[in-house]
Amino acid sequence: MKSFLWAVGGLCAAAIGIIILEQRRTQSLNLLAHNLEQAWADNHTVV
Repeated sequence: MKSFLWAVGGLCAAAIGIIILEQRRTQSLNLLAHNLEQAWADNHTVV
């Protein structure tokens, strides 16, 4: 029973970790996309 509880706790911790990392990754990708869009616009508006 004790090992089962440890296994369930480990799976829950892993799931929470994956959720947190995915949120950070999504935020990073959105920031990168915004920065690339801004750089592209700056490059094409300067004559």
